[in-house]
Amino acid sequence: MTKKYRGEAPQGNTPEDAAQQRSAAKAAEESAAAEESAKTAEAGETAKQDEAAQEAGKKKELSENDILKLYLEQAMGQMRMAKAENEKLKKELGDKEAEVSRLNERLERQTGEYDNYRRRTADEKENLYSEAVCKAVSALLPALDSLERAMPYAQSSPESFTQGVEMTVKLLADGFKTLGVEEIEANGCDFNPDLHNAVAHEEDDSLGQSVVSAVFQKGFKIGGRVIRHSVVKVAN
Repeated sequence: MTKKYRGEAPQGNTPEDAAQQRSAAKAAEESAAAEESAKTAEAGETAKQDEAAQEAGKKKELSENDILKLYLEQAMGQMRMAKAENEKLKKELGDKEAEVSRLNERLERQTGEYDNYRRRTADEKENLYSEAVCKAVSALLPALDSLERAMPYAQSSPESFTQGVEMTVKLLADGFKTLGVEEIEANGCDFNPDLHNAVAHEEDDSLGQSVVSAVFQKGFKIGGRVIRHSVVKVAN
């Protein structure tokens, strides 16, 4: 029985055939290994793509949540701002209402004070008028009394009547003086249109220009106020 050694070509095959067979087997093994490696690589790439897709999905989902959260935060911020503005406006409204209330109270108080002042002023004017009339009448009453006393002597004693009239005139002058009424100086004075009323003119060489030569009616004043102008004749 003949032994076969490893690597020994089968009988009937030449060494070249054995070498070709070994090369073919090796190529087949290499092709199978390459194919397996390609499958493994493809499977790994597919796994990587799936993992990347899952990661992208997670990132996309996280991004949408973040956007929603941001919108919610913005909405809450706007609500807080609106609430703060509303509180501010309420406070300002309350301040304005309080100010209006104070102004109304002040107006009512000033209106009441003005009404009181108007009534008080009217009463004071009335009192002043009454006092002025009383003062004037009191100053002129002596002249009236003198005239009443002189009247019985008008027929029986003309001289006494004349004296009584002269006394009455003096009493009237004294009464005017008591009231602060003064006679306006006119005769022989320079003509003053603020004090005199010229109703006649004459030429008189003995008098200067625009000098009062005669008084037809006496004028009177109180302080700086003219009660009645003097009616006069003016020379030259």
